[in-house]
This record gives sequence, C-alpha cells and structure tokens, in this order.
Amino acid sequence: MKYITALLVALFTSLGAAAKDHACEKDAMARAKKLLSFHVDMKELEDRMGFEGAFVMPSIKNPAAPQQKFEVLEVVGYISPRGEYRMRFIYYIMKAGDCLLMGQEILEKAKI
Repeated sequence: MKYITALLVALFTSLGAAAKDHACEKDAMARAKKLLSFHVDMKELEDRMGFEGAFVMPSIKNPAAPQQKFEVLEVVGYISPRGEYRMRFIYYIMKAGDCLLMGQEILEKAKI
C-alpha cells in the first residue's frame, strides 16, 4: 500500500509540473480577444465573447531556418449565439524568455 501511495503522489506531482503556465499564455489570451473582434467586425458582440485557455500545440519548424522551432498556442473563442472559433498564435521564444509573435490564424468551426 505504501508503494501505491508513493506512486500516486509522484504521479500527481509530475502532473502539476506539466501544467505550469506557458511563457506566452497571457499574450495569446490578450491577442485572442483582439483577433476575434477584428475578424467578426462587430463591436456589439464583444460582451458575448468567451475564451478557453491557451493550449500548447506541437511546435513547428521555422521554414527559413529549420533548426529553429516556433511554439504554437491555441485559444478557442466563442460568440454566443454566433459560433466557435479556433485561433492559433505562433511564437518564437527569445533567449531572454520574451515571446515574439511570428504569425496568427483564425478559423471558424462550421459544418458547411
């Protein structure tokens, strides 16, 4: 029983470490509201917007320098009752830990 308890404690400790905030999470969340507002171009909908946190996606290689990688954060945005949007923010993490936005995309989730 001691071993099972120790194993569970180790498992939950490692899960907490994996859930640490990404360096660019706050920036991605701030940009998500601006990007969605720009995309729908309707100021009156801003009070009906909601967002789910920045999820870390697999990194991608820099097309100009394949030895470098870009971090990708995904934010899901909602406008009630209009729809759901997926936004991805592509960052390069500077040596000082600063986030340099390299690109962004928005896609409305819809069945056509």
